[in-house]
Amino acid sequence: MCSSDLKREVSASYTVEASFVMAVAFFFIAALLNGVFEVHGRITGRFVLQEAMEWCLYREEKTLRGDGMTVGEISSRAGQRLHGFFRCGDAVLTIREDGGDLDGRVKSSTETEISLRGQEPERAIRLLTVLENAE
Repeated sequence: MCSSDLKREVSASYTVEASFVMAVAFFFIAALLNGVFEVHGRITGRFVLQEAMEWCLYREEKTLRGDGMTVGEISSRAGQRLHGFFRCGDAVLTIREDGGDLDGRVKSSTETEISLRGQEPERAIRLLTVLENAE
């Protein structure tokens, strides 16, 4: 075996090792990107759900004037808006009203629940009266 054949064997082994390293590197990058997209979908769902619940909570003034939407309409529109975001096409957004309280849920690869209390002006006035009397 001459020295040129030895050099070819050594350089070929470097090529094989480099191909394994690149495969592992690409797998790692793909896993990292998948995690980033997962976080993006979860946070986007939370933001859309929170906005829709705020719309539901403060819709009473418009409903009294006759130009407001129901909770179902707001939930449907928010779900359609959520489907327009990248990797959120399979997400399901639901909002349920129980008295003055709202319970919302977004379910895709993860599930997020948010609960909001409705406006209670009588309770706020009672608490203010208690605080004023305590001073």
